[in-house]
Amino acid sequence: MESGPGEGGVALAIPPLRPSEKFHLFVSYSSVDATWTHGLISRLEADLAGLKVCLHERDFTPGRNVLENMAECIQQSQKVLLVLSQDFVQSRWCLLEADLSLFGSCLERKPVIPVLLRPCQVPLHLSHLTYLEAADSHFYRKVVQLLLMPNHCLARSLPAWRPAASLYSGKSLLTLNCVNRDSLPSWKELTPCAGSGGSPRR
Repeated sequence: MESGPGEGGVALAIPPLRPSEKFHLFVSYSSVDATWTHGLISRLEADLAGLKVCLHERDFTPGRNVLENMAECIQQSQKVLLVLSQDFVQSRWCLLEADLSLFGSCLERKPVIPVLLRPCQVPLHLSHLTYLEAADSHFYRKVVQLLLMPNHCLARSLPAWRPAASLYSGKSLLTLNCVNRDSLPSWKELTPCAGSGGSPRR
């Protein structure tokens, strides 16, 4: 297993939150990938003192409109991490969070960090992003490095709607056909998850 980033007595400092920010990281993922995602976040929160991560089932305001929760939490986050899998791209809620994140990236140069958890057919509008690969032996170290880097420094390295050759793992999401709309669940099929404060199933 890859060694922890803070070993050797070196203190790690995450960028401070601005007055308009509440979280260092917003994480978008399918409920199918919750176990892996929660494990990653638990390790990051243990290694990076003071790290504030937004998870929809933990931090969305119960009883509030889901779209308002999504938009506000993404706006209040320094960075966004997308956990990509076939379940992610088949979830309309995950894709909506990805769209809102890309909108924030355009307006504010907010970094959007895709993590390829499992091979999947990536929608065309996400194909320009450069990704981290979860199976990479140095994956965790790279995630920590990105979280420690101030947005204005990372923004200089982020591609302007084209893949970069060296950012993250140096790999780019291939341009593939968009997910067939007929294969996506209809809005009527989306029901609240138990104990998620009214959040729809992902």
